[in-house]
Amino acid sequence: MIAFLIISFSLIFFGYLAYRRILHFRTFSKHGISGPPPSFFTGNITQLRQSGETPLTVMHTWGKKYGKIFGYFVGTRATLVVSEVNLVKEILVKNRKSCGDRPPLIVKMEPVTDTLVGLRGRRWSHVRGQLSPIFAKASLREMGRTMAVCVAVTGEILAEKVNKRGGGGIDVWKLYQGLTCDVISRCALAMEVNSQRDNDGDEFLAAVRGFLQHAMSPFILLALCFPSIAKVAEVGMKAFGVSHLMTRMIMTSVTDALQNRRRGTTDRKQNNNSYVDVLQFMLNSGKLSDPEILANSWIFILGGFETTASALTFSTLLLAQHQDVQEKLASELEKVLGVDEIPTYDQIQNVKYLDKVVSECLRLYPPVATFVTRHVNRDMNFGGITLTSGSTVQVPIWEIHHDPNLWPDPEHFDPERFNPAEKVGRHPMAFIPFGAGPRSCIGARFALTEIKMALAHIFMKFRVHAPPIDWAPKLAVPTVTLVPGEEIKLTFSLRRNVS
Repeated sequence: MIAFLIISFSLIFFGYLAYRRILHFRTFSKHGISGPPPSFFTGNITQLRQSGETPLTVMHTWGKKYGKIFGYFVGTRATLVVSEVNLVKEILVKNRKSCGDRPPLIVKMEPVTDTLVGLRGRRWSHVRGQLSPIFAKASLREMGRTMAVCVAVTGEILAEKVNKRGGGGIDVWKLYQGLTCDVISRCALAMEVNSQRDNDGDEFLAAVRGFLQHAMSPFILLALCFPSIAKVAEVGMKAFGVSHLMTRMIMTSVTDALQNRRRGTTDRKQNNNSYVDVLQFMLNSGKLSDPEILANSWIFILGGFETTASALTFSTLLLAQHQDVQEKLASELEKVLGVDEIPTYDQIQNVKYLDKVVSECLRLYPPVATFVTRHVNRDMNFGGITLTSGSTVQVPIWEIHHDPNLWPDPEHFDPERFNPAEKVGRHPMAFIPFGAGPRSCIGARFALTEIKMALAHIFMKFRVHAPPIDWAPKLAVPTVTLVPGEEIKLTFSLRRNVS
């Protein structure tokens, strides 16, 4: 009798849970929003991540089938995809109170809980306000000097490769990973690494690469599908997660840098005997806790590494495939900057064609193609579309940047799209490589400065050649960043006899 009652109760209990799950998966359909049918156990994760296609391709297929507004489920997390630019503006810019936060973390792990990605509400506003001055013009001018040192090393490495073996078969993805790791380590922590000269052996670069390769942990996917066991998944990540191991390695370097700074035992200072880096700005604010200082140093390293390396890689590939654009850029660089100089922050602002080139590269290959999301904290209605409290809104930047209604012949590389006259009549949400609104990327100007300084130096000094113009690299989105899915090997040659 007792066994019968236990079995009966269990069947009723699990039946009730199954019924609630089925009802939840009808969140969109009951509001008349179409989308791919979810699996009972995984939602649409399997289709999105394990179908053999990139998430970009899957999302594009869904968009063609269901339109500019559709719903899908990341595990049990209801996600409304919105690529209609008027609604995008409403969500990202105008309705800060209703959808001003990012979605809550499904697995609450340090240090991400104390970063701009993990913080919410008033605490996020406070920390963002303290960090914003780091990326003001005056600060970027100072950090630009550090960037110039790193970019010079990249130029030296390329010149050595050209002189030794003719400059062929250079993997620019690995090259730029070394550069961006060098830049972000120095600018975030005043920490010198050997990521450029020892690309395969530098421990810090290996740790950052390792984290990003394993950040999409099976434990996170499990927690997304079954939120009630998120705490168990958190324990599993701490005990067995490769990304957590890599995080500890990175955080050890960050913690050492903070302790050394307080003891005054590090020797990397500017000429005025003061540090100019993200860590020092946070210390100077006096309004951030140590966990917040450490966490946001960590997130700046990760956020400034892969995204910028990706942008530089695809920009170099596009310029190599379009020799006319490359030569026009090199000509303007020489005219404005002179020969073989590494430009300063102020100088690159004067190279207008460089800005057009970089903008068009970011349009075609937006680095954070799947990261722009917002959490809906109360039921809302936009243009007849119901946003349910607790759901997530995702803005598919790739789809917007490749929309033929916004960008005629969208697959064609044409920097002249960013002429002032062309930009006047364009919707402000048509080009959002760094997101939009109060939650837009805080480091956008830092990234643009680094990208422009690197491209300016390299294309003043080298000609770059690539496979045929119709060759397109395989793409991958292992976490939220668009990266090459294969090696991108290009050929470099010196523009003149310089070392």
